[in-house]
Amino acid sequence: MVESEIAFLRHVIELHPETTEKPMVVGNCQAGWQLMMAAALEPEVFGPILIAGAPLSYWAGEHGKAPMRYTGGMTGGSWVTALTTDIGNGLFDGAWLVQNFERLNPANTYWKKQYHLYDNIDTEAGRYLEFERWWGGHVVLGGEEIQYIVDNLFIGNRLYRTTGDQ
Repeated sequence: MVESEIAFLRHVIELHPETTEKPMVVGNCQAGWQLMMAAALEPEVFGPILIAGAPLSYWAGEHGKAPMRYTGGMTGGSWVTALTTDIGNGLFDGAWLVQNFERLNPANTYWKKQYHLYDNIDTEAGRYLEFERWWGGHVVLGGEEIQYIVDNLFIGNRLYRTTGDQ
């Protein structure tokens, strides 16, 4: 995917020879990580980069306040990723990622979201349903792709440490 993004930007630049500016790119979540990896490999094709919902250092933050960092350690690393990919016949169901995000704040998952909805039932229903449909619209990833993400970004923190070798 990273190589495809670089090739796409090179094509966009070729289509607009009249400008000296490089394209601005926007990446949310996984697209943000991919854009940052691509920009690290080929910085000359990128203009401004806006990333949203894409943490670049998975080990930053206050110790004791990041449950996912400890969950990975307690479950023995990335073997669960390989197992779920095997169960999916080589594909990784993005529902597992959503579940992990939900585990970051169980109080919000089980109580706060619903309380806020019912407390504001006359105005909140549309936003709530729109978000839950989007949130539940899972992506399917290839096994190699998710294993790379887990091993090199989530556990290895290689994007932050600038050791994201291909």
